[in-house]
Amino acid sequence: MARSFKLIFGFVFLLCSVPLCAAKNSLDFSALLQESGLSMTEMPGFNEISPAKDDVLSYEYALRHENELMEIRYSIRPIKRIKIDYEDPHNNAPEPNHLFNMMFETIVEQLSDGGHSPRREYPTEQSQQRFNAGWAAAAVFDVNESYSTDYRQALMLTLHKNNHADAYIVFLYNDYAKVKELINDSMSALRFK
Repeated sequence: MARSFKLIFGFVFLLCSVPLCAAKNSLDFSALLQESGLSMTEMPGFNEISPAKDDVLSYEYALRHENELMEIRYSIRPIKRIKIDYEDPHNNAPEPNHLFNMMFETIVEQLSDGGHSPRREYPTEQSQQRFNAGWAAAAVFDVNESYSTDYRQALMLTLHKNNHADAYIVFLYNDYAKVKELINDSMSALRFK
């Protein structure tokens, strides 16, 4: 169990610390989208905000709704940039294309305040239809204050496509009833080409 935790924690650290073009503006984010084979649809009513430094899950692009009911943070991890520091002499290092489910689970644990976090994996056909992804999953949880002090709740959508990228989209809000339609309208804004 201890080795498993160390391995998972190491993956989270590596995933969150992968240098990504020092994406400080939308031009850098556009290059990251291009490299990852992703496209982004503009969403009316949202304004770009500067990503803040974040040690829990760094993100390269962020939007806030004009009425400030919701913020969306985008973290893109191209597969070819994921480096795995693996020190088990009895096994080979895991393939970066096989980490998505474990990373999803681990990141949810890191972002949540430790309470119940309902999770749902999309059926393959729905993942392909909605996001052109090979795999997709979502989780809802109360947010750890180290990730956000302005918003108390989150829905995290994770997308994976082999040999392309893992994408983490975090919708932050305080009242789900007030943002349900906004979330539904913006869920497919980021998708693989």
